[in-house]
Amino acid sequence: MTIQPARFLLKTCILVFTLLSAFGIQKLAAEKRYVWFASRDQGIYVSTFDTETGTLSEPRQASTENAGFLISNQENSVLYCATSEANTGAIASFKIGDNGTLALQSLATTEHNGPVHMSLNREQNLMAIAHYFGEATAVLAVNKDGSLGALVFSNKHEGSSINPKRQQKAYPHWAGFSSNGRYMHVPDLGTDEIWTYEVDAAQLRFNLKEKVKLPAGSGPRHLAFDSEERFVFLSDEISAKVTALTYDAESGRLTPFQHIKTVDPVQHDVFYNLSEIAVHPSDKYVYTGVRGRDVIVAYQIDSASGRLTLIDREPIRGSTPRHFKLDPSGKWLIAAGARSNTASVFRIDQSSGALAFSGKIVNVPKPISVAITKAN
Repeated sequence: MTIQPARFLLKTCILVFTLLSAFGIQKLAAEKRYVWFASRDQGIYVSTFDTETGTLSEPRQASTENAGFLISNQENSVLYCATSEANTGAIASFKIGDNGTLALQSLATTEHNGPVHMSLNREQNLMAIAHYFGEATAVLAVNKDGSLGALVFSNKHEGSSINPKRQQKAYPHWAGFSSNGRYMHVPDLGTDEIWTYEVDAAQLRFNLKEKVKLPAGSGPRHLAFDSEERFVFLSDEISAKVTALTYDAESGRLTPFQHIKTVDPVQHDVFYNLSEIAVHPSDKYVYTGVRGRDVIVAYQIDSASGRLTLIDREPIRGSTPRHFKLDPSGKWLIAAGARSNTASVFRIDQSSGALAFSGKIVNVPKPISVAITKAN
């Protein structure tokens, strides 16, 4: 008589444990994120993203601030936006609130026009900023609460290259720090160089160390490091090639060793060029966008040499992929179609790196930058 209740109790416990475990796994698998879109002339929009299904909610306007490039801090509590203020460049910081709301926290001018890219150092107390139209690199101090402080460095770039329409002067297009904080690298589309600054964060000194020369007419745009900083990959906007480089973290030296095409050449009157570039969290794959051909191109990274091999060219189901973002899980890629007013979702094959359109697409006005944060 005592055995049956014991068995019943045991089965009940097992069932409850199983249900709780399943619920926990499902809850983990279905983690939600906020996907932020900078909409040219129309502010910042936000969607909720389901990492299990790859579904984006319909975007809603979160800010009317003039919006350019977007990044967030490591804690996913602050969103930064390139903008303008009083006829000069500026960076705005927003506190991310419940349900994806934004509250303007601070606004700092950068003294140069056209900030197009920025990034934080590992300690999150400095922000590097590239100014395309202002022909300059600048650095802002960042306070502990994520708000922006004073301008601590500014340097005007000079130079040109062979393309008479695109390279008549300097055009810095990306700025970022090495993980050890000792160097700041700035690809300059106009001079066909990567400018490397040596950083003394304690004294707030930034000294130009060297310029890495690239093939004439390359038009270097954005850099992407692998997680160990052994290799760096560069989108060459004008030549529509990807450059692979080795990286020496001790010296900050970048050494190009491969220039690989993204698409087959077409007639000269057809516009196409590269945009964003990103390394997959696994360090196995690299992705870059090709405007004009409206595709994301995927490459496999050789783990020993860093050399790239073409995997895939996937249409974005829209027009002009100026920017895209990999979900931190490495399972999804979200591509923004700046001229089609769309954001489309692609599943990433973890074993091959190939992209597959999920069938999920939403409308968002003129999306020119994408950022992803955890949903609170």
